[in-house]
Amino acid sequence: MGEQIYSRSKVHKGEVLEHLFKIYRAVLLSAQDRDFEFLEQYCEEMLYTKLRNRLNQLKANDMSLVVEEDMFANKGKPMQVEANMYDHVVIKGLSPVRRENGSEEDYFIFNDIENMGLISYVPKYVTDPSNFADPARNKEIHSEAHKITYRAYATFKTGYKVYLRDNFGQDQFQYDNDNYTW
Repeated sequence: MGEQIYSRSKVHKGEVLEHLFKIYRAVLLSAQDRDFEFLEQYCEEMLYTKLRNRLNQLKANDMSLVVEEDMFANKGKPMQVEANMYDHVVIKGLSPVRRENGSEEDYFIFNDIENMGLISYVPKYVTDPSNFADPARNKEIHSEAHKITYRAYATFKTGYKVYLRDNFGQDQFQYDNDNYTW
């Protein structure tokens, strides 16, 4: 019988922020390109739906979303990305696909955000002993209990500017040159 080895490696805040920035940048550029396949894969379902609808509305109004990097944002040089995470929490027991989750009344909720940054959702059906009589159902319950979602609130300071342009290429708003990077 083979031995399973479980690795517990620490994920560093800098690595998480770098990864989140890559997704943020890719979502911005995919929104500009109207790459709905990418957006659907990487955005939360409700965000994707709202973003797709808004991008379609812009197109119907002969408007476009344009993402540009200001190559002179930092005293004539490109700006180095600054990323800050100001809050985060691990959510256990819920799917990141919201429609797959029940309502709050379907769960026992254990909240330890202050000490550990963890919220645990335990479905109330686990209190029914008959759910554990069937080995297949028992395995399903076990896998559902181990769903993990990591929610982070982060800010990125970049030289990226997002414009709304009409079909003549005219910007629909102007940036304040001193404070547009957050």
